[in-house]
Amino acid sequence: MEKTKEAVEKIIRKIRDLRKEKGYSNESMAMDLNISTSAYNKMERMEASMSLERFIKIREILDVPYSEFFECTTKNVYKQDLKDNSIGISHYEIQTLNQENQEITKKLILNYDQQISHLQEEIKFLKQLATDRSKKS
Repeated sequence: MEKTKEAVEKIIRKIRDLRKEKGYSNESMAMDLNISTSAYNKMERMEASMSLERFIKIREILDVPYSEFFECTTKNVYKQDLKDNSIGISHYEIQTLNQENQEITKKLILNYDQQISHLQEEIKFLKQLATDRSKKS
C-alpha cells in the first residue's frame, strides 16, 4: 500500500510541476476541469482523490504523453508515435531532413559518376599512351 501512495504522490508532483512549467495557474486548471479552485488545490495537496477521468483530462490540458507521469524504462524502443512529438522532431522536420538527404545523395551520385567518367577517360588515355610507346620501341 505504501508503494501505491508513493506512486500517487509522484504523479501529483509531476502534474504540479508540469502545470507550473506550462504556465497554468491552479485557477485556470480548475476552470478547464470544471471544478472549483478549492477542489483542485485539494487534489494537488492529496487531500482529495482524483478520478481516472480527471487524470486523463489533466493530461489533455497539459498536452503531454502518459509516459510523462510514469517511470517507464525500456531496453529498446523501436517505434515512437510522432503525434506526441516524443522525440522532439516534428513530422515536417523529418520530411525536410529526408528531402535534404535525397538531394545530397543525388549530388554525391552525380559527383561519383563524374569521377568515374574522368577516371575512365584517363585510363583510356594511359592505355593509348602505353600502346604508342610500345609501337615506338
